[in-house]
Amino acid sequence: MIEPRRARRLTAFRVAAIYLLAGTTWIIVTDLLALDRPSVAVSAFLLSISKGLFFVLASAVLIYVLTAQMTRELAKSESDLALLIREASDPIFVLEPDGRLYDVNRRGLEVLGMSAEAAARLRVEDVITPESLQEQPLAWDRLRAGETVRSVRGIRLASGAT
Repeated sequence: MIEPRRARRLTAFRVAAIYLLAGTTWIIVTDLLALDRPSVAVSAFLLSISKGLFFVLASAVLIYVLTAQMTRELAKSESDLALLIREASDPIFVLEPDGRLYDVNRRGLEVLGMSAEAAARLRVEDVITPESLQEQPLAWDRLRAGETVRSVRGIRLASGAT
């Protein structure tokens, strides 16, 4: 796995490289088309290409810097959110779209009385008490539609207690 810092640099580099390639191609192709005219001198052609390439290179560096800054800020935001969830005093369960537990914070594992590895093998229906599911079925359609769904549920512990 690529370390996050290197992945951010690669992302910024790829964006800048794509721009650099596209800009350079545009400048060379359009200047070659202009060269078809007999009135355009070779020195003017070389000056035009040099000026264009300098502009593309400078703007590619700017794009690299801005993209790298954006990915650093995004990584920090994700890290801060992960810390907030991990250290929350309430149990937090993050689900896969199919209902499997993707992540459970420290407090959730304490409440369930199990390890993260054991929790990762569960589905949300394995954690919520049958009575709670019957009273208030899971709102998958609303969740998939992007709605925020809040509910208080009874939780089934590893010991079988609720």
